[in-house]
Amino acid sequence: MRSVETGSSTPKYLLAEKAILDGVKEGRFPPGSRLPSDRDLARMLNVAPLTLGNAMRRLVDRGVLDRRPRVGTFVRASTQAPNVALLVFNEDRIEAGLQRDLLDQLQTEGVARGHHVRAMLMPRPYPPLSQLCEELRAMRVGAVGLLDFLNTDRGYVEALSRVAPCVLFNKGLAGLNLSCATPDMFVGARRIADYFTRRGRRSVAAGVFHIQHQRHIELAIALEAECLARGLTVDKRFWRERATFDRCEGAAWLAEISAAADRPDAVVICGGVVADDVRSWFQAHREICGPEMDLVSLRLASAARRHAADWAVLAYDDNEATMAAGRMLFDIVEGKQSPDDAKVVRIAPELILPGERRGAGSEGSG
Repeated sequence: MRSVETGSSTPKYLLAEKAILDGVKEGRFPPGSRLPSDRDLARMLNVAPLTLGNAMRRLVDRGVLDRRPRVGTFVRASTQAPNVALLVFNEDRIEAGLQRDLLDQLQTEGVARGHHVRAMLMPRPYPPLSQLCEELRAMRVGAVGLLDFLNTDRGYVEALSRVAPCVLFNKGLAGLNLSCATPDMFVGARRIADYFTRRGRRSVAAGVFHIQHQRHIELAIALEAECLARGLTVDKRFWRERATFDRCEGAAWLAEISAAADRPDAVVICGGVVADDVRSWFQAHREICGPEMDLVSLRLASAARRHAADWAVLAYDDNEATMAAGRMLFDIVEGKQSPDDAKVVRIAPELILPGERRGAGSEGSG
């Protein structure tokens, strides 16, 4: 067995893990065989015992190895755990039925590829990581998908990714080198800015009412840059960013904008719940906004049709992003993608203009 090379920028425990996995794939450690002792294996790989221990724990969590106290470490008869887990962090979305539809699609894809998808709801407070990993091992899970988490869950996500291959659904987390499928808000920002330019708008305001959603922050940052590049003024008086919101905040914000004598003539609303509240206010006070103000909101594609009758909607397809992330999960389990080779699939959102018709779908919050 080749020793772990020195001088590499890759952490040694990952190199040790790869070396052992290569030994399994190449037949040096056939299924069912017992590995050399930890001391001998560390010497063979030229790594410290602690480094080897980290690599071995990851391979146990991935279902490649089986630790038997006072007996030894064995290569599992089946070195690829056949199942994947989908951890859902937002209970409201499950109750709304949205993620059940996505789960059905993932399970159909899994059956076609010979795997089962195990969905697990993650109510707060989250279980200790050791308990979660034990449950995943019991279900023979080889890769984990994470759906509907917030930026405040970052620590938990990062800790889990160190012990199990993870794929992020619907968004990435800055600074974490993990595979993900996410709406491309940079493309969305260009489409919104082009729309405002075609309409002859001059000043833009934006409301980000839940900054824990990474996609909202991405859209706001990209939108500001795209508007400035086109000569549009970004009106910071009404550029609202809030960590949390109450149900009246969006309507009050739009009322404040509409009452300003030198109000902006283009407004972007990030957040589906806020867009619902603004829509109610807009319908009751349509004459205040009038044709001289353009509104754009961010919505799931499944909920976009009824909003596009009132104003433009940047619609992103959660189904498409979810299936792209699901395929990466299955590829990791099947050994077609290394869990340490992060891939990012970006799904371009569509700008639906006022009055355009789209097929009906299940409702969801952006």
